[in-house]
Amino acid sequence: PRVKVIFGNGARIGRSHQVFRISPDKDWNGVDFGMAPQFSSSDDGNFSGLLPKQVVPKMRRLFVTHAHLDHVGPLPFIVKMYPGIEIFMTKETQVLAHAMIWSQSIRIADMENRRRLFEPIDIDRLLEQIRIVEPGEELRFEHFSALPLSNGHIPGSVSWIFIPKNDTDPLFFSGDLSFQPQELTRGAVPIPDRFRKFSIAVVESTNLMTLGYSRELEKD
Repeated sequence: PRVKVIFGNGARIGRSHQVFRISPDKDWNGVDFGMAPQFSSSDDGNFSGLLPKQVVPKMRRLFVTHAHLDHVGPLPFIVKMYPGIEIFMTKETQVLAHAMIWSQSIRIADMENRRRLFEPIDIDRLLEQIRIVEPGEELRFEHFSALPLSNGHIPGSVSWIFIPKNDTDPLFFSGDLSFQPQELTRGAVPIPDRFRKFSIAVVESTNLMTLGYSRELEKD
């Protein structure tokens, strides 16, 4: 069966963010909200270039794949852009992102006498709007459901499948995907047999374009 496949990066670490709507729902949904590792507080810190509100005036939900800078770095900012947005992630992702990214961003900016990208109150507001999910737990909304699946990248990381209720094929967002077992994670779980095809598959991998890549070679 034909499927539209969209590859994200593949040869470098970028800033991951996608948006989608499922008819007849008029609400926008997002997957991840990241920034490039080379981003600095001397750059445009309002992130208006990432997500112009004239394109997506209101976002209802955001689904997070994992706790890396290029996927959740400026997430406290999106709560200011879209008050009331619901954000879905695993518990491991929340804990790792809070401790290693959001809180550290403020601490490092203060140590280096740079402008903060966001304030502690923004992190508090974000934590209030996070909904914790378990891999394999299907979330049901009015016009679609969402299924997170462990994808083997880091602890708590998931891919997302969005299943419309309008008889169209599901959408698949891989997040950073790894089928190789690691010290802290198993490889990605297989996609359930009930999903025979997808209308769109958004596939991300930092080393997609590197033939024969393995983490063991990277360690060496």
